[in-house]
Amino acid sequence: MWHKYRHHILLVLAAVALPAMPARADLVVNGGFEDPLVIFGGWQEFPAINGWARAFGDNFEIQGSAVGSPYAGGQHLELDADSENGEANKNTGIYQDLTTIPGAVYTLRFAWSPRPGWGESSMDVYWGGNFVGNLSANGLALADTNWQVQAYLLPATNSITRLQFNAAGISDGKGEYLDAVSVDEQLSEEVVPEPGTAALLIGGAALLLFGRGGRRLRRG
Repeated sequence: MWHKYRHHILLVLAAVALPAMPARADLVVNGGFEDPLVIFGGWQEFPAINGWARAFGDNFEIQGSAVGSPYAGGQHLELDADSENGEANKNTGIYQDLTTIPGAVYTLRFAWSPRPGWGESSMDVYWGGNFVGNLSANGLALADTNWQVQAYLLPATNSITRLQFNAAGISDGKGEYLDAVSVDEQLSEEVVPEPGTAALLIGGAALLLFGRGGRRLRRG
């Protein structure tokens, strides 16, 4: 089935649950936002950080367990920067240009959470300029982060593919959290649809939908 439709995929937009795979190199640099280092319990804004560039917004805001625990490591990113210098708070869009193989399929994984004790958080995800999806949640009732892990199978059409995350909520300095971003090449023999897989023919092209939705994880 995969080989039959491989050259006709538009974009895989559904979250997937994947079996254990051989380890492969992660294409994302600084996907855990551990560089630069901030003090534990604190947060800091930076005009630039290792691996990532800004699509819009003034700074990167990195937290070190300031308002909620990271998903992994000691730090995570907040996409709505809360200025520490009296400047206006700004929604932030970040991206990283990845070296990819046209025709290959990649697994994008990341963890996200609404800001604990705050209202609606919203984030848009893009791959190669294509809209992948919007992730939204309300953190008003949370005492700590409620991390959810998303995984997508996404085809590359160019040798450089831009991975981008945009804050999509109110620009008020209290926004969505992002952590543990990774992209790995998915070998064709590993792409086995789970029960319930749907193949939708759209204008002569196939969109393969894997799995039944995102996998939710809550920190203990």
